Amino acid sequence: MKTMKSKHKTITVIIFALLAFANISINAENRERKEDDEAMLFYWKGEYKTLKEKHVALEDEYEEFRNKYRRDTNALMKKNDELSCRVKDLEKNLHDFWAEKSKIRKEYESRMYSLQEEVNSLHSQLIKMENDNRDQLAEAGESISKYKMILDRLNQVSQEKADLENKLREKDLLVALNEKSYQEGLRDLNRKNSDLLKSKQEEVRSKEEEARLKEEEARSRSAANMQLESDISKLKKEISDLKQERQRNLEKIEELSRNYNDKVPYYESEIKRLKVLLAEKENTVSLQNQKLQQQSQELQQKNQEVQNLRSVADQQKEELEKSKDKISELNKNFEKEISGGEVGVTTSGGRIVISLFDAVTFDSGSDVIKPRGKVILNKIINALKDYPGSKIFIEGHTDNVPIRKSKKFRDNWELSTHRALSVLYYILSRNELEPGVFSVAGFGEFEPAKDNDTPENRALNRRVNIAITPKKKPTSDEYK
Repeated sequence: MKTMKSKHKTITVIIFALLAFANISINAENRERKEDDEAMLFYWKGEYKTLKEKHVALEDEYEEFRNKYRRDTNALMKKNDELSCRVKDLEKNLHDFWAEKSKIRKEYESRMYSLQEEVNSLHSQLIKMENDNRDQLAEAGESISKYKMILDRLNQVSQEKADLENKLREKDLLVALNEKSYQEGLRDLNRKNSDLLKSKQEEVRSKEEEARLKEEEARSRSAANMQLESDISKLKKEISDLKQERQRNLEKIEELSRNYNDKVPYYESEIKRLKVLLAEKENTVSLQNQKLQQQSQELQQKNQEVQNLRSVADQQKEELEKSKDKISELNKNFEKEISGGEVGVTTSGGRIVISLFDAVTFDSGSDVIKPRGKVILNKIINALKDYPGSKIFIEGHTDNVPIRKSKKFRDNWELSTHRALSVLYYILSRNELEPGVFSVAGFGEFEPAKDNDTPENRALNRRVNIAITPKKKPTSDEYK
């Protein structure tokens, strides 16, 4: 018995020891798990903070790069515009230089042509003068040779005939005198020819001097042309350099654009990646159970809304079918009036509209219903009995032609309202419909059914509409 008790006691102690050990183990495991969770939470918080800081730094770097790109692009575009303006100015100056050069070249060629003509004329005159002098000298030589022959002949005669010596002497004296006068005339002629030749030579020299001066002027103009050509070549070189610089700037802009376009996707992808990481960390840290519950509630609400919309759609579809049947019935009942242009049946915003045109209802400028209008209204009253509980709106309309001077009505607005009231009072006078379902409005010319551009359209605008609507207030969607 004692052994059993001791065994039982031992077992109890062992059980308590095991329970204590298990409790200690569970507590240690829970403590370790809690420490691990806290360490993991601390780690994820640090990771989240690091990623957020990196995200902010990348966004700042991306913004700084984008601003720098914009500044560089604007500066390069401005410089490019300036270079384009300068190139245009230089091209214009080059065009002006070429025009001036062409003008100077034409003047130079014209002047050289005129100078050449003058030189040719002077040369021909000089040749002619030389030929004239040569002829005169030849004539003088022939005269001298003839005179010598005469002298020889006289000497022979003097020797043969001594008796005629005195006469011959006299003749010799006469001949000497003649020779002297002839010599003086010849010297005179030579002197005149010499003076003439000198004057012509002076004239030729002056012409040659003038030609030389003009040739020097032409040379100076040629030098100016050469200077212009040098300036033009310099301008061309400068234009070429500017175009090259412009091309380099454009290439630099394209390179910056490529760098920008290359880096933008990287930064955008990096930002997206960081945002995804942040979203993942936030989703890991946040409580998923609350989101699921919220989504479940929203889904239930949306399902309920869908069911409500389906119900409303079914009701509207049913009402539309009923409305179509009723419109068909009205068209059948008023077939004669519709074909005669006295009545119109339409639908608008969920309402059935019966239009009474004033040609059969009212005289011009009057609100007194004509007999034919009363007959049609009696048929309309019978048709309205098929719409119990519906609201009925009686609306008066006119065209845009101003009303004639009338003591009763100030304008079309007042006339349309009185016509609507006349229709209402006639319907109520039959005591077949409840007054509470009716409403009256006058719209004047401000809600036309057609444009007031032809007599036919204006006739359609002069009407009284009897609009049948459901008892509930129509929604804006129904009116649409």
